[in-house]
Amino acid sequence: MSSHIEKQWGDYVISEEKLREVFSSNNVIPIRYLNNENCRRPFVLDISLDEFVEFIKIKNVGIVFYKYFFYDFEKYLITEETIDSIDIELDDELKARIEKYNDGIRSYDFDRPCRLTCLIECENSCYSINIEEKWIEEQERINEPEIALISMVNSYGTDDTDEIYNRYLNEQTEKLNVLLAESKRKLVEFLLSDSKFKMCTNQSLRNSYALTLEESNPDLVAAFYNKNGRYEVHRAYSAFEIVYKCMKSGMTDVDEIANYIG
Repeated sequence: MSSHIEKQWGDYVISEEKLREVFSSNNVIPIRYLNNENCRRPFVLDISLDEFVEFIKIKNVGIVFYKYFFYDFEKYLITEETIDSIDIELDDELKARIEKYNDGIRSYDFDRPCRLTCLIECENSCYSINIEEKWIEEQERINEPEIALISMVNSYGTDDTDEIYNRYLNEQTEKLNVLLAESKRKLVEFLLSDSKFKMCTNQSLRNSYALTLEESNPDLVAAFYNKNGRYEVHRAYSAFEIVYKCMKSGMTDVDEIANYIG
């Protein structure tokens, strides 16, 4: 798109009310979508919302689909499960600190979106833009709940803090490895039985399938999310290629195929 287009809405995630106003004022009907399972692999455009509006007008598109994404505040709370994972004893002071920390987490506006995706269908193709605003990463007080709890224990000046932290890391690594293995196994089992995947006879179709599956059933592709929660789609592409080739070669052992996935 032309670089001379003046930005009216910036690079941040605007409110849904404002978004609908933006599109409606340009004679485009905005529709909130749940997933894009029926859409071909979208071409993700590296342009601003302003430029996307201009693109829609040039293409004479009358409908735009949009979806907001949000952080889950419960993932940042120190819970009983968090305490059990660290394996420490609570006293009244630590309980009070945990309660204060959780109150602090709840004070943030988790109704504030972290990502906006807009999508159009045009000329037998799909085009989309993603606008991200990872506001939670700017908050110094927000951390992984386990790390926050260990920091509280450390503030007591306890000598065994390093031991607690190392034990936690080892336990988490073991749990993660088990979860990853199970996630890959479930994915392989699903793909081998899915008629839609069997119809993906070329790499482009399989890549498109990998994208739509992340939208419709993210739990199945959990192995391909990084620690920041981002879907590493190229790893998914590679895994789906491996599964497809194994399937075409006549392999049926789920565990054996899952072991090939990196």
